[in-house]
Amino acid sequence: MTSRIACAGISGRIIQGRVSADGKSFVGQTKDVTSDVLAAVIDKLKHHGGSFTINCNGEPVATLTLSEPGSQQAGAVSVPRELLGLAADFLVAHSSGPSIEQNIAADFRALLNGGGV
Repeated sequence: MTSRIACAGISGRIIQGRVSADGKSFVGQTKDVTSDVLAAVIDKLKHHGGSFTINCNGEPVATLTLSEPGSQQAGAVSVPRELLGLAADFLVAHSSGPSIEQNIAADFRALLNGGGV
């Protein structure tokens, strides 16, 4: 079985575990790796001088910028609204039944509607 990390749709925590053969759900025990993942992202931001752009299929999809705590832009992530909608549509179209992908799609929809995740 393959190991994967994903953001839990309800809690927003990043979890790691083994995925089912169809790749749509976790099986067995999972582990909360939120702190480890975020620490790694901060280290990567520092490695790249405090900012980098994430590309998907050659297109920029998000820009991450590291800011000092307390600054107005601390933790800001810029993702085009159109991309969130397209990503949500893609995830729903390519999943069957309750799945990790549908949880992520729900989070995208909440962001588009001005809510938090």
